Amino acid sequence: MKHWNNIFLLLVLFSVTIPGQQDRKVLVEVFTNSHCPHCPAAHNIIDDYLGGPNGNKISYIYYHMVYPYSDDQLYLESMEDSDARDSYYDPNAYTPQGWFDGIHQGSTSGWSASLDDLVLTESPLKIILSGTRNSSQFNINAQMTRSGNIADNDLVIHFVVVEDLYYDGRNSVSNHKQVMRKMLPTPDGQSFTINMNEIKDISQIIELDPLWDADSLSVVVFVQSSGSKTVYQSETISYSDLSITSVNNDEKLPNQFVLEQNYPNPFNPSTKIKFSIPQDVKRKTRNVILKVYDVLGNEVTTLVNEEKSPGTYEVEFNSVSHSGEVGNLTSGIYFYQLRANGFVQTKKMLLVK
Repeated sequence: MKHWNNIFLLLVLFSVTIPGQQDRKVLVEVFTNSHCPHCPAAHNIIDDYLGGPNGNKISYIYYHMVYPYSDDQLYLESMEDSDARDSYYDPNAYTPQGWFDGIHQGSTSGWSASLDDLVLTESPLKIILSGTRNSSQFNINAQMTRSGNIADNDLVIHFVVVEDLYYDGRNSVSNHKQVMRKMLPTPDGQSFTINMNEIKDISQIIELDPLWDADSLSVVVFVQSSGSKTVYQSETISYSDLSITSVNNDEKLPNQFVLEQNYPNPFNPSTKIKFSIPQDVKRKTRNVILKVYDVLGNEVTTLVNEEKSPGTYEVEFNSVSHSGEVGNLTSGIYFYQLRANGFVQTKKMLLVK
C-alpha cells in the first residue's frame, strides 16, 4: 500500500509542476495586391477555411503590398507599415504570399493542409483581449499567461488594426477583409519578457484615423520572436466588442447602475473593475465613488471619486500600488464598493500571491 501511495504522490506532483499548454490560434498573414490576378485564389482559400470546422482557430491579416502594381490604393494608405512587414520577412517581389505563424508557405494549393497541421499544435501562451473605446480612440489590453516553454528570449507583441472595407481593384476581389491599417506601437512591435506561470498585461492606445470606419475595425494581437519569426500565439477583438467610455447621441446608454465582477479574479497583482452609469433626464452627470476595502472593513484606496457622465467605465486596481496609496497588499479577500446618488453595491475579489 505504501508503494502505491508513493506512486500516487509522484503523479500528483508531476501534474502540478508540469505546465499545461494552450489551444493555438494560428496567425495567418497574407501579402496581397488589389490588382494582382493570382491573389483571388489566396483570398478564396482563406475564406473557405474560415467557413470550415477550424475557422475559429485562426487570426488573419491581409497586407497590401507595392508589388506587382504600385497603384493599389490600400497599399498607399498604409505603405509605411506594409513596407516594414515586407522588409521583415524579406520575401520575393510577388503576390500572393502566405506566412502562417511566421512560417513562409509555398503554393496556395497547400495552404489548407498546412493550417490543419498548425491548428492541432499547442501554444505556451494564452492571450485574453479586452478594451474600451470612445469617439476618438480605443484602448486594447492584452492579458498574457505563460504556461509552457518558449525557446526564444526576444519576444515582441504586435497590435495590428485591421478593417473590412470595399475597394474595387483590377481583379475580382472587391470585399476586402481584415486589411492591415496600422501596426502598433511600431511595425517592429514592443519587446517584453514573461516568466513561467506569470500573468502580464500590455495595453495599447489607438487613435482613430479619419479614413477608418470604426464599425468595421478589429485588432489582431500576436506574440512573435523578432529573430526566429516564430509566432507563439494570436487573438482578435472587434471594435464593437469594446466597452464604451464616453458616449454621444448615437450610442446606446446604460439604463441602470451596474457593478460588474472584477477580472481576472483571483488576481495578482492587478485586476480590472467595470461599472455603468445610467442616463438620467434630470442629471447630465453623477457623483461616483468606487473604493476598495479589506476584509475588516478598512479602506484600502479610492479608485474613483468624481462626476461621471452616463456610460460604461473600466478602472484598474493594482495590489502593489495605486497612486502611491495602496502599498504591497497581502493575499486574501478584498471588497470593492460603488456609490452613486443613492446606489450602493459591493462585490468581493480575491488576491492570490
